[in-house]
Amino acid sequence: MLLNFRQYSHEGESLLILHGLFGSLGNWGAHSKFLAEHYSVIGVDLRNHGESFHDSELNYPAMAEDVLELMNHCNIPSANFIGHSMGGKVAMELALSQGDKVNKLVVVDIAPLAYAEAADEHVEVIEGMKALNFDKTKSRLDAEKFLENYIADKPTRKFVLTNLVRNNQGK
Repeated sequence: MLLNFRQYSHEGESLLILHGLFGSLGNWGAHSKFLAEHYSVIGVDLRNHGESFHDSELNYPAMAEDVLELMNHCNIPSANFIGHSMGGKVAMELALSQGDKVNKLVVVDIAPLAYAEAADEHVEVIEGMKALNFDKTKSRLDAEKFLENYIADKPTRKFVLTNLVRNNQGK
């Protein structure tokens, strides 16, 4: 399946921007518009994020393959990348597995290490998202109130809610 993306410009070298965990392409919207003055910028919603497809398989090789499929769809033989956090890991995976596809790489807020402690911090967020009953959730405010039981930090809760979108069935 093809990732959701937004093309901000068509002039210059290709620049793909990959967001972080619980984010979406909108997180980099202002930066994308600015960079579009110099690059052909494509903002990407990675799998299980934003308006992209959802899949039970969630690992860096699969996510890098998704980006490669998007590049092929857009006829981009190679590109520059900005990857934030999880998006940085995806871009690093692509650089390691398909080095000829990556011209330049900027990795923001992550290193090529295993982050066991960070993963532990995200457990409550993931548990809250899994427990959210979408049949009973009528509004973003309902979802926020429910998630207060799982995510104490209000800015984190608000950020997670940026990924909440209605599907084709209005849910």
